[in-house]
Amino acid sequence: MKKPSEKLKALKEMRDIQGEDGNWNYDLYTLGLFNAFELAVAICEDRVPNYKAAPEQWLSDNPKLDELPKPSSYN
Repeated sequence: MKKPSEKLKALKEMRDIQGEDGNWNYDLYTLGLFNAFELAVAICEDRVPNYKAAPEQWLSDNPKLDELPKPSSYN
């Protein structure tokens, strides 16, 4: 079983990855995922969460995404 400090480290790593540009600001779901990780870390650290706010435009709303090749497993 992992130690509490190892679990917190894993949560922080997941939060940090989700907080990178291109992840948290892709759509509302990914913003919510980041904020959920931030809440979990803040609870463990006994502090107020530092949530991200929605960007002016979601990356998923970029029409150029439709021009990218789809994976072969895409339906």
